[in-house]
Amino acid sequence: VKNKHAQTEPYTPIVSYASGRVLLEHAAAYHTERGIQVILDWRMERSSTEEMFVHALDCDFKLLGQADGPPLGRMFPLWLWQPHQSVRDVRTIPLLDESLNHCYRVEVGLFDPLNGVRLKAMGSDGQPLPNDVISLQVTSGGS
Repeated sequence: VKNKHAQTEPYTPIVSYASGRVLLEHAAAYHTERGIQVILDWRMERSSTEEMFVHALDCDFKLLGQADGPPLGRMFPLWLWQPHQSVRDVRTIPLLDESLNHCYRVEVGLFDPLNGVRLKAMGSDGQPLPNDVISLQVTSGGS
């Protein structure tokens, strides 16, 4: 957990959720022996109570596993974060099944736990993301 009070140079997050309230600065996904390892660098701009969802799918959109909930093993919900606080969240998605063609993707987003509605997601180009998720290609390896 790190706290950035002053941004020294301009940057563009890869995803902006809820009109810039929560930002995803970097994301990567790796296929490992234990499942899909996902590394997410989040930044809180303004107070939020939503939760993250992280779903592993094959390339035919079949759900293979998920690791939903707050970062850091569900121990650091967004409502505890301070404005401008950044967190690196590393989670592993155990796979319920393997992809037959060894093609994996991960979808990441935020949702309101009270009603299940996803937060609006905008890409770095300012355009809305389909289904309000960022879709990550999964590569081999990781740690």
